[in-house]
Amino acid sequence: MLAFSRMALLMLLTAGGAQAAQLTVKTPQQTLAVVKQADGTRLTAFYQQVTFPAEVNWRTALISDYASTQKVYAQAEALRKSLAELETRWRNSGDGDLAISAWLMRKMLDQVDVAGRILTPLDPDQVRINPRLNRPLVGDYALYIAPLASRFTLAGLINTDPDIAELKTVGDVALQSGGTVRDYVLEGRFLAGANQDFGYLIDGQGAWRKVPLALWNQQHIEPAAGETLFIGFDPGVLPNEFASLNDQIADFLANRIPH
Repeated sequence: MLAFSRMALLMLLTAGGAQAAQLTVKTPQQTLAVVKQADGTRLTAFYQQVTFPAEVNWRTALISDYASTQKVYAQAEALRKSLAELETRWRNSGDGDLAISAWLMRKMLDQVDVAGRILTPLDPDQVRINPRLNRPLVGDYALYIAPLASRFTLAGLINTDPDIAELKTVGDVALQSGGTVRDYVLEGRFLAGANQDFGYLIDGQGAWRKVPLALWNQQHIEPAAGETLFIGFDPGVLPNEFASLNDQIADFLANRIPH
């Protein structure tokens, strides 16, 4: 009888400790679905419970959890502090235009919605046929998706507004057939201290690379739908202790929620 009671107690504790994994699917306009399964359930089982829109740009889809997102928020706060320090230093040394650029870059960070990106392809077809990508979910996750649109994002030390009387440091730009990264910055709307020779092209899955922008180093590199072209500071204007600042901002922008 005692053994039976112990077994019943163990079963009760085990059942009570069972956890549910949750996947919340979001589009720019709405929460599309909230799916709950047992912890450890594979991603395909969650997908089967969701009616996805017909035209999803799966190259920009982002999945995140609470811990990953908190890390990105902490990263953003550290960047804001660095940019505020840089702004103060330039202002105190009489470099007013550079100080304004540091302030604008800090404000640009506030305009970007982010979540901690878990680096994994999310296209349902890839997930279904590749067991390595069909990850088990344990805990709560958010999946952000956006429709396929013929545009990319331009951000950083460049005015993205076609109206020269306005000033925007992040905005969407319509893709041009055959247009290269250089073509999109030819109008010379760079802000003070901008790196006019190289930019950062951030793809939809969070990887970035430096791309040439100037005449002397031009290459035929076309941005794809949903990517981000980030214009950072010219390395020559940055103090030594801020040498990695552009890379850090690019890392942050790689977590942008698709829109």
